[in-house]
Amino acid sequence: YGSSDPNSLTNAMVNAGNFSQIYAAWINRDLFDIPVDSETKLGQMIISLGSSRIVGRYAFRNDQQSFVGLQQRFREKSGDWELTLFATTPEQLLPNSKQGVLHNNVVWNRPETNSIFTGGFFTRRLPERHHSELYLYYLSEPTLQPESRVLFTPGIRFFREPTQGTWDYELETVGQTGTRSLVNNAIPSSVGAIMVHGQMGYTFD
Repeated sequence: YGSSDPNSLTNAMVNAGNFSQIYAAWINRDLFDIPVDSETKLGQMIISLGSSRIVGRYAFRNDQQSFVGLQQRFREKSGDWELTLFATTPEQLLPNSKQGVLHNNVVWNRPETNSIFTGGFFTRRLPERHHSELYLYYLSEPTLQPESRVLFTPGIRFFREPTQGTWDYELETVGQTGTRSLVNNAIPSSVGAIMVHGQMGYTFD
């Protein structure tokens, strides 16, 4: 797992000085006089959605991936459903040179201005502590090195909240389609993939 060199060091492990999040937020209660609250974020942020398998915080990495852009969230007041929409640009982790990392150079992370990451995420609460999630993400990296990708990632997830004396479960299916170029100006190759995750558990009294 990981690099074959146990002494390797990257900017995913070390970042001598940066802010993970800097954004302005505005919350509006009872939007348009209906029982829906909204939250608007604008700036640099970490996005974490659903199970966080596709978009979320890294659990075992020192440096988090941030995005610059807009995130809009709508939530029904009782929590029965929630919709999150976002349009962002991924940030490039800096410094990206071995010497810069070794010498703890402080370099401000910069947005990848030729990249787009956008999508929507909808979750709904069902009876008996069941939940459903439906999402679609779009990533475009038209000129990045060493590879460029244009990917669509739809997914669906069902789960039940754990509680004492009952069974719980989780089932998530994710697909991915698009194109990928390994070098600049190369003929794109088609991409197709699917992931299925399932688990079940029981919580004792």
